[in-house]
Amino acid sequence: MRKIIVAALGAFGGTLGYGYILNAPKNTILPASFIGLAGYIVYILLGMAGFGTMSAYFFSTVFVSVVCELLARKMRTPSTIFLLGALVPLVPGYNFYLAMLALCLFKAFLQVRKDGKGLKLGLNAASVWCFLWLASALGIVLLFNDVNAWTDFHILAPMLWLIPVYLICREKKLLPALALAGSLALTVFLCFQPPMGAYADTDRFDPPAANESLSTAISYITYDPAADDPFDNTVRTDLSGERLLMELDEGLGLQYGWFTPDSLGKSRWILTDTLKVALEGYEQVYSTHGAAVYRKTEAPKEP
Repeated sequence: MRKIIVAALGAFGGTLGYGYILNAPKNTILPASFIGLAGYIVYILLGMAGFGTMSAYFFSTVFVSVVCELLARKMRTPSTIFLLGALVPLVPGYNFYLAMLALCLFKAFLQVRKDGKGLKLGLNAASVWCFLWLASALGIVLLFNDVNAWTDFHILAPMLWLIPVYLICREKKLLPALALAGSLALTVFLCFQPPMGAYADTDRFDPPAANESLSTAISYITYDPAADDPFDNTVRTDLSGERLLMELDEGLGLQYGWFTPDSLGKSRWILTDTLKVALEGYEQVYSTHGAAVYRKTEAPKEP
């Protein structure tokens, strides 16, 4: 829920900033911002309902288009004025964010000559601050959130759109102040939020609990320091987990995967929970609920 609220506010801020960039009529900017917020919430809800990314984008875009058309008729204004801003939050723009980051860095050290003929070296403090702002916000999200797709970056929308608003309108006082204050507030908010996604999963960082049956089964698998064939010190298993790696002898090699006729016979040991193929040349050493160990009985083949 927290992520939806933050992302929705980002969509609102992004639409608001884009409206000012386009010099849209003042009486249309706020309605378009609310439409952009609503359209992005529809996109999130469709994703939670099991819709694919493209389907969610399609239906949320249809929703935004219909609402913009109805509002345009009510306000006697071209629907394009609402659409250009309201559809901005639905644009997948991770590369767009990086492009804005690069443009700020480029503009920080290269300026257009006053006569318009070429470029010159020169430091632009405003562009430097904008670059640092975008880079720090992106760094916070990458460090403290589990980012798998651009949808996870929508909380950066205010930074992305309010930065060009600031660059365009910096001759004025009120709008740049509000833009930077909003970005600063969201940045501080992100810093004090608990980790999300994989970083909030304590099982990824805390050692897994001991499994008595698995530990007993692993104790039957021994390392042979005198073995000449590396397959004699190899375990094939379809089990996974940190506990398995922690308890097996470090000299043993591991083969992961399903058991098939082609994969059998290339390891001395087999560790599994349920054997689904017939074994030839192996004997059962230990078996309990959830774990079984088999050892190769025939002489290893010559390499």
